[in-house]
Amino acid sequence: RLQSFVIAACAGTIAVFLSFVIANSISSPIRSMVGAMARVEAGDLSSRFVEVSGDELGALGRSFNRMLGELERDKHEILDLNVGLERKVEERTQRLAESVEKLKELDELKTQFFSNVSHELRTPLTLILGPLESLIAGEMGAVGSEQAALLRTMHLNALRLHKLVSDLLDFSRI
Repeated sequence: RLQSFVIAACAGTIAVFLSFVIANSISSPIRSMVGAMARVEAGDLSSRFVEVSGDELGALGRSFNRMLGELERDKHEILDLNVGLERKVEERTQRLAESVEKLKELDELKTQFFSNVSHELRTPLTLILGPLESLIAGEMGAVGSEQAALLRTMHLNALRLHKLVSDLLDFSRI
């Protein structure tokens, strides 16, 4: 009996020991994979599952490592694209700023042009309208009916031209 008890105890000890070994051989790769997943979750895409065996857990580990490699490659590709996009945005912003400056310069030139044109046209028109109005009013002597009609036509056209110059000046202020 004692011999049977010793054999049973040894068999039980060996069974417990083997169950721990088998359990550890299964749980150790799983713990290692969980650790790698935690590092990936924290942002470390360079982390890899190193305990790759030939069983199903090994296949899972190889797939996990392949997936991480693809993610890491895609991340670098996206970062490179972002750098390129930022450079393009910067270039286009610079071009827009240059265009805005050119438009400001053109607007200033337009304003100066219209100011000069209106002054150069208004001054002679005023100098024409004054004497015409005096002639029409008879302040410089009597004029014949044909002459008066011609003076009124000249006066009307000078007023129309004066209005066009004023409208042009108003348009330039827009």
